[in-house]
Amino acid sequence: MPNVIKITGLAEVQRMLREAPPKVAFIGLGRALHAAGTEFAGAIYHACPETEEGARSGQAADGDIPHLQDELQLDVYMYADGGKAQVHFGKLDYLAAWLEFGHRRVGHKPGMKLLGFQKPDPFVRRAADESAENAIAVFVDFMDKAVGEFFGA
Repeated sequence: MPNVIKITGLAEVQRMLREAPPKVAFIGLGRALHAAGTEFAGAIYHACPETEEGARSGQAADGDIPHLQDELQLDVYMYADGGKAQVHFGKLDYLAAWLEFGHRRVGHKPGMKLLGFQKPDPFVRRAADESAENAIAVFVDFMDKAVGEFFGA
């Protein structure tokens, strides 16, 4: 019977990725990154500064601009030596950055009059911090399953 590897934490996952057969590391890593990214995306979705009464972020007067929540995307990129999960807002990344870090609108010269101001609301950083432990646990669990499938456990 093959040895069964029990993964209990992030350090063990990193060691396993260095020592595991490439196929296990590649397939398991892709699944684990997608699962962990889904945790982050869910937390960010719920943290988006949308309101109940319909005045949602990104909404123009004629309603033709999509909402941040509707544009939230998760992409997983795999490389020969690893991979990454990227959660973003597609075409509305600029709007999310304005909300996250704040933004001021000014008119053109000569007056450069202040037309509006958006106070910073670090919703993405807050959501990422709150969901990090869960995302790591899910990542570790998926890597554990990938190793178990490979070794028949």
